Amino acid sequence: MHPGCRLRDPRQYRGRRRHPWPGLVLRTALACRPAAGPAPIHLYPGVASVNAIRFLPVIALAFVTLAHAGDNSGEYNRNYEWKPDEVKQDTAVTLPAWVADDGWLPYNAGRMHKNRYFVAPSSISLVADGSVRYALKVVSPEGAQNYLYEGMRCENSQTIRYATGRPESKSWRMSPKSEWRKLIPGDVPQVQLKYDVFCPDQDRPVVSVEQAVKLLQNNR
Repeated sequence: MHPGCRLRDPRQYRGRRRHPWPGLVLRTALACRPAAGPAPIHLYPGVASVNAIRFLPVIALAFVTLAHAGDNSGEYNRNYEWKPDEVKQDTAVTLPAWVADDGWLPYNAGRMHKNRYFVAPSSISLVADGSVRYALKVVSPEGAQNYLYEGMRCENSQTIRYATGRPESKSWRMSPKSEWRKLIPGDVPQVQLKYDVFCPDQDRPVVSVEQAVKLLQNNR
């Protein structure tokens, strides 16, 4: 008999449902349990099993890393020299001449906008600092007109307002605060002008004023 097997006493079936054939003697049941496996092999004193040995190099490496970090905690890169972010300096602003009524080209900013927009081709200039400057006229549905002289940076999608126009005196007035700011979806038509006219390559401006005028004419 297998060492893991034992005999069951037939009397343990008493009290259960009776066998359909009275008088039939229940045979002794043979119950087997799996024999216990061999004990784990201990190669070294103090080590629980062979699997634990596999983690010894990892544990040793962790202690070495911590010790090395503690030794270098007071050191720093002596050759590092901090430099502030480069800030582009704006080229001096020269206001354009006042634009006559027939010197504006309409720009289609989409049917969702009730205002009408116009750009003066004679005011477009490519500046040495990489920005584009232009004069913009906004006409409301009621006929009110606003004149703006602005700049745009393609590389970081920024806009700035240099001056506002006075149609009664046909002159420009410099804005008291001219600061570059990020374009937002509500900036109409500046966002459309950036992608359709002044920055066809997304992060680089047009190569010439003629290219900008041609793109402007294609979006009338």
